[in-house]
Amino acid sequence: MIFIRGNSISCLKDASGGLGGQGDSMKPNYFDLNKKEKRIYRARKKLGDDLLADFFRVMGENPDILAIKLMNDALDEDRSFDEIFYNGDIYGFFLSAKDIDEQTIELEFGFQAGPLAGDGNTYHLVFAEDDYYDIYPGSAWIS
Repeated sequence: MIFIRGNSISCLKDASGGLGGQGDSMKPNYFDLNKKEKRIYRARKKLGDDLLADFFRVMGENPDILAIKLMNDALDEDRSFDEIFYNGDIYGFFLSAKDIDEQTIELEFGFQAGPLAGDGNTYHLVFAEDDYYDIYPGSAWIS
C-alpha cells in the first residue's frame, strides 16, 4: 500500500511485492568484494533485501533517475541482487545507507556507466512507529 503525502511517499515496511526468492541472501564473501561492493553489502545488511526491493518498485512507478528504471528492468528479468550488485567492476549500480537518527536512514543509489556517465539520488527513509515509512527524495545528479 502506497500513499503520497506532500513531497514524500509512504509505504508499508513489509510489503514485499511478489519478488519471490529475493530474501536476505547476502551470499558473497565480504573480503572478496571491492570498495563499492562492500558499501552495497553493508546497505543490504542494514535495510534487508525485501525493503530494498519494495523501495525500487515504489520509486519505479515514477522514476526520478534512470538508475531506478534500470534496477526495475533487472528485477523484471528475475535477476537477484547478488547478480545485479556484485560484478567485480567499479562501475555499475552503487548503493550506500547510513543512519541519520533513530528513525531516518539516508540511502544513496545510482548507476555509474563510466567515469563521467551516470546518475543517482539521495533518499531519506523515515520509519514511523506504525508499519509505514516515508521516502523523501533528495538531490539528484547526472553526469
